[in-house]
Amino acid sequence: MRLAHLTDLHLLERSERHGFDVRFVSLGRRLDAEERLSKARRAIEAARANGAEHFLFTGDLTETGAAAQFEVLAELLGGCNLSPDAVTLLPGNHDAYTTSNGWRAALEGPLRPYAKHAALTPGHVVDLGVATILPVDSTFHQPVTRSAARLTEEIETGLAARLDDPSIAKNPVVIAIHHPPHPRPGPWQWVDGLLGGKRLLAMIEHRPNVVVVHGHLHKLIDRPHGLARVLGGAATVDGAPPAFYELGSARAIGRVA
Repeated sequence: MRLAHLTDLHLLERSERHGFDVRFVSLGRRLDAEERLSKARRAIEAARANGAEHFLFTGDLTETGAAAQFEVLAELLGGCNLSPDAVTLLPGNHDAYTTSNGWRAALEGPLRPYAKHAALTPGHVVDLGVATILPVDSTFHQPVTRSAARLTEEIETGLAARLDDPSIAKNPVVIAIHHPPHPRPGPWQWVDGLLGGKRLLAMIEHRPNVVVVHGHLHKLIDRPHGLARVLGGAATVDGAPPAFYELGSARAIGRVA
């Protein structure tokens, strides 16, 4: 199976006037809702043209997690005729800026058709037959001046139970999360890192069938960690094409395109 990885769409609502929060987190990037939507459409079309059978979106799907932005995301997915069974969604820190329950509300509202495979409950399993995706919501509500995430004890317990499940461990396992698990330097870890990321690295280092797939850094990452790998995707909002992974052997194969 070919898995397409898209990340960091940063979709905007259509508005001529954006609030301070949007302008702050979009510093250096044009506030053009149609342009961002167009880049996302092109990335999805490129994924389909390259034979993608499943589409994994690893967070920062919106700019601030406003309800109207999630509606634009739903419009994008529906307009591209993506089957809900072929889509896995998870949030990033930007998707949790507006409210503490914005992601859940979106999955109960405009994104409801895509809720089946979305990250919500720790340990949730997306069974692709030849592989398994474990989508993780590590976000928490915070001010726009901070961009961290948190691997909670509940998330860790849920992931550990799935990784120890023999029926899952026999195939490639993709842990999908927005933030990379490797620590950021110094105090930047508290501001922008995955708190508890070292525990995730310890969980995967002896598992050759596991890859961690993330976004957040807006650039391609391919980093081994023990027997596992950590793979980051480039940002769709910057015009980057999707990354692709072939899944189906005894281990998860790295990026192929």
